Amino acid sequence: MVRQRIVLAAVVAAVVWAGALMAEDTPAPSTKFETTIDFVLQQQTELDGELGQVQIRSVEFVESSVKTGAIKGALSSGNDDLASVITTRINCATTSTDKWKLTITVEFLDADGEVIDRASDGLSLKNEAKIFDFKHTTLKWVVPRIKQARITTAIKS
Repeated sequence: MVRQRIVLAAVVAAVVWAGALMAEDTPAPSTKFETTIDFVLQQQTELDGELGQVQIRSVEFVESSVKTGAIKGALSSGNDDLASVITTRINCATTSTDKWKLTITVEFLDADGEVIDRASDGLSLKNEAKIFDFKHTTLKWVVPRIKQARITTAIKS
């Protein structure tokens, strides 16, 4: 009887130990993806980001002028002299039928890696591929000083 209890205890311990090892081998899906890339306007940069069941495929930055109203533009020199719009175009996809909410933050970095501007926005994705554009108005003189962009995406279902 004592021998059976010892064998049973050893079997239980082995099962618990094996379960702990298996739990360590299967990491939970990541809910955050972060990468730093060179900031190049009008050039698509491929990304290999994966958050849960969402893939972050690429990013592209496009600079454009600030649009002003007809009356304001006629009465002043306009905002083109002072401001510029950076559109961040993120290509992402999921085949999941669950709705995923993504938060995207882009930190624009100077040559020393210091943050000189930041933009953030969110989107929802469900069983689709989507190119999401979000616009950020910044000072025109800042744009040529941007050397890199740190992109951080986080999800929740």
